[in-house]
Amino acid sequence: LVGDDADAAGGARDRRVVLRDRRADLRRHLDLAALAARRGDQAGEVSTALSPLNIGTGRIASKHRLGRTHACVKLDSGGLKCWGAANYGANGYGDSRTRGDGRNEMGDSLPELAFGGGETVSDFALGSNYGCAILNSGSLKCWGYNNSGQLGYGDTANRGDGVDEMGDFLPSVNLGAGRAATQVAVSGTHTCALLDDQNVKCWGANTYGQLGYGDKVVRGDHAGEMGDSLPGLQLGSGVVVASVTVGIF
Repeated sequence: LVGDDADAAGGARDRRVVLRDRRADLRRHLDLAALAARRGDQAGEVSTALSPLNIGTGRIASKHRLGRTHACVKLDSGGLKCWGAANYGANGYGDSRTRGDGRNEMGDSLPELAFGGGETVSDFALGSNYGCAILNSGSLKCWGYNNSGQLGYGDTANRGDGVDEMGDFLPSVNLGAGRAATQVAVSGTHTCALLDDQNVKCWGANTYGQLGYGDKVVRGDHAGEMGDSLPGLQLGSGVVVASVTVGIF
């Protein structure tokens, strides 16, 4: 082939190479979402054949949550460990490195998340590439993806994917003067918290009015939108909230 015919043939080969590369990327992504080894899709892989997760010597799981491609467990010590895909810092270890898909990454080799001040976790929730934890003091801290202000820090900066972003460097979400969180629920891009005064506050994406404020205004992505500036939801006179949950959006 010569001239335009050769260029066309070369271009077709280039497109096939790019297509193969993209297909390979997709396969790697799907493998990652399954945490490298599927369990439960074949006979004989569950019940006594399924080994318990190694979460550390002498440690017992008290609560377990699943995100989109990562998972976390609350330990009997009050610590929190996370593994799986770490996009945007979803695992909270100050990087974007996947954990749990290689040898010597679980058990005692997997550290507990640092929240600072000797705080332990009383409750937590995972969303799509982010998470929030209520600490024993009642304060709320969130990390990971923050494109719509779902972390509640008045900006759209991700947290947990770089050094000096967790522990004492990670601030508590401002829920209002003197307020503490008793329950938290997270979704793809918005968060709701039940407070100690029975109020519910929500922030993050609001495309469909999912925050419950009678508008479509995003909250939590700019300064001055959290704390006492963020009202509790108006749920009706005499309503007492027992728990809070959110949907995917």
